[in-house]
Amino acid sequence: MIKTIFFSFLLVFAVGISANPSECNKKAREGFQEDKKACMEKKGDEKKTCMNSAKEKLKNSSMECKKALKECMSKANNLRKDEVEKCKAQKGQERKACMSTARDAFQKSRSECSKL
Repeated sequence: MIKTIFFSFLLVFAVGISANPSECNKKAREGFQEDKKACMEKKGDEKKTCMNSAKEKLKNSSMECKKALKECMSKANNLRKDEVEKCKAQKGQERKACMSTARDAFQKSRSECSKL
């Protein structure tokens, strides 16, 4: 049951992340728009080469953002797993409070991930 709750929680979070781009992705996109604007002033093959370079730069930046987000989420998930493991030894209201604390810690960690 705990695993089901945990994975459904992750699914909801994954949807939230894809719907809200991280700061890193916003910066990468802004950089691409600036590069694109500069490329539009060029002509012919030079313009085409410039645009390809800008697209490649955006692709690389996006991959770096994705990697950083994945690492951050992995840390948040490991924190949650550790907290849930500690809660398993408890019973009743103590366990409920512990699980709530674990959930709050995970939510705080994941919100930090979206600020990357």
